[in-house]
Amino acid sequence: GETFFKKLPGVQAQLKTIKNQKMPFGAEYSEDTQSFHAHSLAIPFGSLGFGFSGCSGARADKLCFDAMSEHTGRHWVTGAADLRQPLFLAWSLAPKACLIKGGATSFNGHRGDNIERSGGPVCSFPLPRLPIYPPSTHAACNGWGVFYPRSGVYNGPASLTGALMVASRLRSIGAEVFQSVPTSTDEKWQQILPGPGSACFREGENIGLLDTAKNVRELGRLTGSPRKGHLFAIWKKVSCCKDFSEIASIKIKIYGLKATCKGVRGI
Repeated sequence: GETFFKKLPGVQAQLKTIKNQKMPFGAEYSEDTQSFHAHSLAIPFGSLGFGFSGCSGARADKLCFDAMSEHTGRHWVTGAADLRQPLFLAWSLAPKACLIKGGATSFNGHRGDNIERSGGPVCSFPLPRLPIYPPSTHAACNGWGVFYPRSGVYNGPASLTGALMVASRLRSIGAEVFQSVPTSTDEKWQQILPGPGSACFREGENIGLLDTAKNVRELGRLTGSPRKGHLFAIWKKVSCCKDFSEIASIKIKIYGLKATCKGVRGI
């Protein structure tokens, strides 16, 4: 039930559908086990802002969550819906090899999902009792750990790594099960909260490198106002060609948008 976006009308309606599906947030035990819920949504009013850039490609505004972990029921706690995933079964036969592969790709991460998806207009809803999820195309091993099963439980000492992995799992379920979340073959992540916005990074990049080089860290919890959650943005690469005569007007619009955002931030 915790979210940064409670004031969005669609989110308010969705939160009312949650019944007895809360789990401890960021709970850490002696064996370094953490538990998180996760939500995915389009950046509110994003199409309005990105429209000034001159390139199309921004998502349509949708003032509700694309996917909510609370709507997956017990699967989010147990991971049972992924226990027959072909990639999970293949790598479970060689877990050490999976960790080695993940370590080998952790220096640069990977560019994005294997399939380009546009995402659908549907909002997150309580899923029916699906015994298993459809076969997933997401890589099983990366620098953040073993991706499957896609549950809200993460085993590891770093809570930030756990938050990144759980966010990635929920996004994958949103794309492949809810079919409401878009994916791109060339995308980057950015940490918005806690703390100041970080530099962009690839999914699965080594957390030590992210901490030192790109300011992806938990320091905001100590220096800023206390926050219970993490907030990540995922960006896809978009390019376009424009007539030279249009460049000046596009730049003026972008400068105007920046000035407006600074004014809103100061209110």
